[in-house]
Amino acid sequence: MLAEKLQQQGCQNVVISLGDKGVLWLDQSGWMQSIPQKMQVVSTVGAGDTLVAGLCWATLNQWDKAQALSFATALATFAVTQIGVGVQDLEKVQQMQQYIQITTQLTTI
Repeated sequence: MLAEKLQQQGCQNVVISLGDKGVLWLDQSGWMQSIPQKMQVVSTVGAGDTLVAGLCWATLNQWDKAQALSFATALATFAVTQIGVGVQDLEKVQQMQQYIQITTQLTTI
């Protein structure tokens, strides 16, 4: 897979958005997948940027991989429920985060 080739060429992290099916993340410890709860989508504009912003925030705060991925996925899930950008209520994102399924038993995709 291309993600594994990128890793072999020196990329430490490869993140793949699967839209409403979640996110895949490959790093030195292997694959991890997040699966969001189903939401009514209002607009997907900015969802990918929001996912990356969530991962950056988690990295800056030195969160572990599972916490980072669940937060970023919840943030992106929240983003598609509204028109425009921004998070006015972080508590809603944290509530969504509780419903993100994290799978670590992936060997390859």
